[in-house]
Amino acid sequence: VVGAVVEPLAMTRPPADYVVKAGDTLFAISAALGIPSAALQHANGIEDPDSLIPGQRLTIPQGDFATEVLHRSSLEANPEREVTAWSKLVLAARAGDAAQVNRLLEAGTSANETNSDGESALMYAAWHSEMAMLERLLIAGAKVNQRNTDGWTALMYAAIKGHARVISALVNAGADVQRSARDGRTPLFAAVWNGHTQAVQVLLAAGADPQTRDKTGSTPIAEAEASGNRALLALLAGHQ
Repeated sequence: VVGAVVEPLAMTRPPADYVVKAGDTLFAISAALGIPSAALQHANGIEDPDSLIPGQRLTIPQGDFATEVLHRSSLEANPEREVTAWSKLVLAARAGDAAQVNRLLEAGTSANETNSDGESALMYAAWHSEMAMLERLLIAGAKVNQRNTDGWTALMYAAIKGHARVISALVNAGADVQRSARDGRTPLFAAVWNGHTQAVQVLLAAGADPQTRDKTGSTPIAEAEASGNRALLALLAGHQ
């Protein structure tokens, strides 16, 4: 809203806490917990998202409070800007509202518009496993390999949630299984983190490399070994 004054946030429910571990990134934490990274960053007063310290305790906004934090942080960054059609598209996708996404696309909204984190409607369609929405966005020209500010593509969103069917659809649409995020991790890392065996199988069949190294030198095989998941370790080892 033009000229809006942002009042201090009133917490509507007690937030959860999260203690940062070695190798954590702000976006990986937000993705795993289902919290927009902008809301997480704003709620904790984090200026540099790459400055997390192991042992640091983060406040995790939940539910309506997370949405309010995200809205307030957007207003503070852009106090002169009203909510526009493109932000409505991403918000509709984030809410899983396929009908609203379709209406906005028919009204001429670009399928590739993003929010302040570089997140697109396609990424949220992948996150929620909204197949009809995903297909509609692809038909409307959504870029399947578009990255957010952390380098994540829609394929990463699907992989971390274990949505094997979505992964297959994205791969068939041209998604690059080896496109890595800023930390060097590929969608295969994301599927392995959460023990999503079927998602791992689909990614491997599409050419994902289990020996890919991230910026710390770790690999999907090393991650599986560290987790103690023997079934995943055997699956990955069979594709070396």
